[in-house]
Amino acid sequence: MISNKEYADLAAKANAENKVIYKHENGEYELVDQITYQTCSYVDGEWVEDATKKASYQQKIINMNKLAISSLLEEANYNISMLQDAIDLDMQEGNEEERIKEWKRYRLLLTRIDVNNIVNIEYPEKPIF
Repeated sequence: MISNKEYADLAAKANAENKVIYKHENGEYELVDQITYQTCSYVDGEWVEDATKKASYQQKIINMNKLAISSLLEEANYNISMLQDAIDLDMQEGNEEERIKEWKRYRLLLTRIDVNNIVNIEYPEKPIF
């Protein structure tokens, strides 16, 4: 058993290292990286890949990717519509015709992102509105 202070220190370390605190059946604590914790099970003294947990984790990442892209597309659509209104009404200022092209290019690049990539998605640079 550890004291509240020791646990608080362990929690701070886990947070700083982006890890999870895992409490073993014997009461000992271990810091485990996020992916291991999400995709493995602790069996007979070691972490082993768990196909069900891994599939669930991968689906969670895919869903988060879809949500992020959907949010970025919503922002791009809004900005494009505002710029298009200014152009359609001959009320554009400055370089709004060039900016709408940048936003449309950005929107198109967003639609080409592979949301099933669970390792590292590279998002296009967002234009300035």
